Amino acid sequence: MEDALNLSLALTRMASRQNPFFKPAAEAEKIERRNLKKHLRSRKHLILVAKKGSKTIGYSNSVIYKKNPLWKVRSEGCINAVFILPAHRRKGITAALVKKTISWMKKNKIKRVVLYANIKNKPGIRAWKSLGFKERELTMDMRI
Repeated sequence: MEDALNLSLALTRMASRQNPFFKPAAEAEKIERRNLKKHLRSRKHLILVAKKGSKTIGYSNSVIYKKNPLWKVRSEGCINAVFILPAHRRKGITAALVKKTISWMKKNKIKRVVLYANIKNKPGIRAWKSLGFKERELTMDMRI
């Protein structure tokens, strides 16, 4: 769990560089530790780690959640986070984690998986598109 926690916090720091709105709270490590413990016990969450020898070099965090009953599709999967250490990127690790995640989602009868990518993360967007993800929605925000 410590390895996944460290990678999650590294992803949080990267996200804050891309968008200062996502600057981590002072208690981010404590909160993320609690969240990871909860997710590891949940049948609706999947935490995967990628290793090279004994070193953890990447992780993913995904969830299956219920949608508003207004919609025909009642559940969908969401890839919440994927982070690969910079020295190990572009080696198929994200693809391997996503393949396992999608397999898990299919076993849980999920027909749609979504993810959210920062618009400034061009390498990440290219990676997601290469794995078959398509842009469908645009999220906008405004500071007030």
